[in-house]
Parts: sequence; C-alpha cells; structure tokens
Amino acid sequence: MTPPLLRAEDLVLAYDDHAVLRGASLELAVGARASLSGPSGSGKTTLLRVLAGLERPDAGRVLVGGEVATDGRRLALPPWRRGIQLVFQDLGLWPTRTALQNVADAVAAVGLDAPRRRAEEALSRLGIADLAGRRPAHLSGGEARRLAMARALATRPRILLLDEPFASLDPEARRDGFAWLEEVLADTEAAVLLVTHDPWEVERLGGAALRLEEGRIA
Repeated sequence: MTPPLLRAEDLVLAYDDHAVLRGASLELAVGARASLSGPSGSGKTTLLRVLAGLERPDAGRVLVGGEVATDGRRLALPPWRRGIQLVFQDLGLWPTRTALQNVADAVAAVGLDAPRRRAEEALSRLGIADLAGRRPAHLSGGEARRLAMARALATRPRILLLDEPFASLDPEARRDGFAWLEEVLADTEAAVLLVTHDPWEVERLGGAALRLEEGRIA
C-alpha cells in the first residue's frame, strides 16, 4: 500500500508553558489539496514550520513519502531534502536579490540544474518575466506574491505549504491569484496545504477542509 506523501503523527510543541500543538496529526496524498483554518494564534504557521523542518516539535513524527523526516527533536531529513516549499504570508523574499536571482538561488539550493533557465521559465509562467531585474521592494503586493509562488514552484516541490498568501489582497486580486495558482498546479502532482481564514478560499481550493483548534486537527 502506497504511504501518504506527507504524514504528521501526534505533534506536540510548547513555548515555555504555552502548548501550541497537542497531538496534531494529518495526512496528504500525492496531488491532494487541503485547507487549514483555525483561530488566530492557534498554531497554524507553527504547524507548517514543523512540517517543513524549520521548527522541531517536542514529540511526534513527520514522514515524507514514508521516510521519517522528523522524530521528536531529531531532524532525520533537513528542510532542503524534503521536497517541501513553504510560502509565508510575509513571503520571505530576499531583499537584496532581483526577482530572477530570488528564483534561481532557490533552484540552485535544492540541487537542480540550469537554475537561471528554470527561473526564467517560472517567472514567465507566472506572468512577471518583465520584472526579472527588479528587487522585491520595487514590486507591488500582487507581483511579490507571484514571485514567491514562482520561487516555490521552480524547485519542483512535492509538497506546497501556503500560509495565507492572498490574505492582504482585495477580492479581485485574490480571485486572480487563485486562477493562476490553479493553472500552475494543473500539471503538477504536488500536494497543497493552504492556511486560510476565508471560506471562499476553502471552497475554491476543494479537497479536505481541516481545522486546528486547541492544538489538534479536525
């Protein structure tokens, strides 16, 4: 039987005396789409960071393709070997690098060949090829989000974790954002987990609708 592409088992994480995750578990199959909602401060971003290997839980496991990636405080697989790309709400773009360099550097970091060519293709696909020489500070909010998505997708991730990437956009821009996200995902088998507070985004994405409350997922 094929294992889930991503599996989290009973994740527990506390900061000082505040428990954020209290046995959170989830599964994503190849090509799956799922949304994750929950109250502000419930630990949604923390969960994504644990899945990506950027944060270590106190207990529990993360498996990627059936291989143990995190086992309690031990990282068995570093973030760059998980095939996971995480797009934060604040995007995390490198401010001193141009749009093209942002993407090419990410491609090179995961060991893929021809990083410049892949970067140019990704920018073109997301409709921002003409912005290749600009730095993030000189991009609009929508352009910066396209750049963050281009950087993530150019690395050919197996799993795409999206932390409210459209939260600050107006309704029309959000609809446009979803349209190009779906277009790009149409020819990939990447699993997608989208953190959102918006019921429209949950319905538009489809798939499983998960909710994080009191440190557990329903």
